[in-house]
Amino acid sequence: MDALLFIGHGSRVNAGNKQFLSFIAQVMEMLPLSIKEVGFIELTKPTILEGIKNCIEQGATRVFVQPVLLLEAGHAKKDIPEEIEKAKRKFPNVEFIYGTPIGVDDRMVDIVYDRLQEKGFQKGDNTHVKASVLLVGRGSSDKDAKADFEEIARRLKSKLGLSQVKPCYLAATTPTFEEGLQQIVQEDNEVIYVLPYLLFTGVLMKRMGRTIIELQKMQNKQVHLCNFLGYHQLVRDLVYSKTVELMEGI
Repeated sequence: MDALLFIGHGSRVNAGNKQFLSFIAQVMEMLPLSIKEVGFIELTKPTILEGIKNCIEQGATRVFVQPVLLLEAGHAKKDIPEEIEKAKRKFPNVEFIYGTPIGVDDRMVDIVYDRLQEKGFQKGDNTHVKASVLLVGRGSSDKDAKADFEEIARRLKSKLGLSQVKPCYLAATTPTFEEGLQQIVQEDNEVIYVLPYLLFTGVLMKRMGRTIIELQKMQNKQVHLCNFLGYHQLVRDLVYSKTVELMEGI
């Protein structure tokens, strides 16, 4: 019997975990398998191994493992595969088929554009000639993940027709979020849009909000913190299509 296991990152902020579970429930409704479970990489439960165990206890003999992650970084390349290897040793009669994260996709650029529009950005509007965008990623020491994120920033810059969309990171690589923010406020712009390239709320969103509030006390510029990517229908459709590709590729 086949089962699906969706892997989320996990958050210290319970609201972020609830958002993920609510979101993935929508994806599950679109898929025909009767066994569908969730596991988290860190910070909350069920763990990946617990999620696998939940599938097997319901009779699964083959588990499709779909990571719900934005980029192909350390979690996707190392952490999740290590947990799958542990499961293979514990459940030698069960087959595991592992999928891939969302990656670089123009639909993700469309989502980012929607988040900008929510804060008043309008492409081609002359009042936004001096607007700048700071695209903020979670960050990874993986060079491929950084290259993919920079490609997303390049595609967004092209779509918006801006002179600059600056990428920065919350951890593990540079420029840091604080460095990127300090650099962009020194440039010739009137409005700055800070755009978190994150699926759900959490500690990182709160940290960005506090930093921006402190900055606005010292700078005479408009700085808008956009919403995280979240529940957007295109994210749901992307995760669904990735999962279908995984199941049909056997």
